Amino acid sequence: MGSPKRSLAIFNSTWAMMVGLNKAYGVKEERQWWKILAIGSALTVALGVMGLMSLAAMLYGSRAGASIGRRLDVHAPSVFWHITQWFVVVLLLFFSFASLYRFGPNLKDRRWQWSTPGAVVAVVWWVGSILFLRITQESFSSSQRIYAGMKPVAALLLWLYFTGSAIFIGGETNSEIEKAATDAGDSDVRRPGQRRSGGNESA
Repeated sequence: MGSPKRSLAIFNSTWAMMVGLNKAYGVKEERQWWKILAIGSALTVALGVMGLMSLAAMLYGSRAGASIGRRLDVHAPSVFWHITQWFVVVLLLFFSFASLYRFGPNLKDRRWQWSTPGAVVAVVWWVGSILFLRITQESFSSSQRIYAGMKPVAALLLWLYFTGSAIFIGGETNSEIEKAATDAGDSDVRRPGQRRSGGNESA
């Protein structure tokens, strides 16, 4: 029973992000229920896989790279593997955010190019927030044992907050860029509210 409930909770979080992005773009959710279910499920799986991969790269990337380098007889300084580790993390996060902005909101004829600016902003915000969280944690003295048990919980809550804020800041960025492009007369884009994808589809 735990696994279905956990899967439903994860899907609900993805659906909540889709609803939030619709609000950011100023559009209504008019897609058919089966299309919402299909898109939400696909995004949940894709984001989950890329999230786990980025987490694994963040935690074990440098050590795994160094181990592979030793087996292949590739000699490189440790800083190289740390840079490679964060490059992989940033790349996975970028594709995660871009995929969410591409398929999450109820927009029609949406191209990848209109999803990338917000993805870049979201990645920068997320990485900066995580670095801030790490610095903040390291600044606490190890002698503060009273709050030691609360640190993992607080870190998880802050991580969830930073991730959610990064997603919606990136979505707002994409929306404002598209609106500015429309006002400038760019023929390649229309106002988000004029690009609904599911309103006239039959059930």
